[in-house]
Amino acid sequence: MRGDIMLSQKEIDELNDINDMGFNGAMNLRITEASEDGYCEMVMDIGPEHLNPVGTVHGGAVFGLADTVGGFAIRAMGEFACTTCTSTIDYFSPTLNTAKLIGRAQVLKRGKRMSTVEVTIYNDKDKPVAKLLGRYANLDEAFRAK
Repeated sequence: MRGDIMLSQKEIDELNDINDMGFNGAMNLRITEASEDGYCEMVMDIGPEHLNPVGTVHGGAVFGLADTVGGFAIRAMGEFACTTCTSTIDYFSPTLNTAKLIGRAQVLKRGKRMSTVEVTIYNDKDKPVAKLLGRYANLDEAFRAK
């Protein structure tokens, strides 16, 4: 899944600067790897704000990580930002006793208007806990300028 043309640390830092805004910053997400061929890895350090009442990471937090790393896999390819159109997530196991979650995303198809991304979320023992398939609308310059 990992890409062949990895982004430099400076390029990853620039993506993290974008990522630190709003919801993504509040979720405590950071990009650790990305490549021009549509791969991105993102880490979420787990804090009490991510837990549900039974002590596992809330499914919405897992989904937030998956959705965000999927979007940044598209953005790592260069030309445009995107927004989620539809996503399906399957949860495999509860996220108990994990200090972080790691999202690994790969763009499966990048079209003119839509991109499709597959994301797997892992716990800190590298065990898969969820998988997302997402479709994102590619936003062009005119839309972003508004």
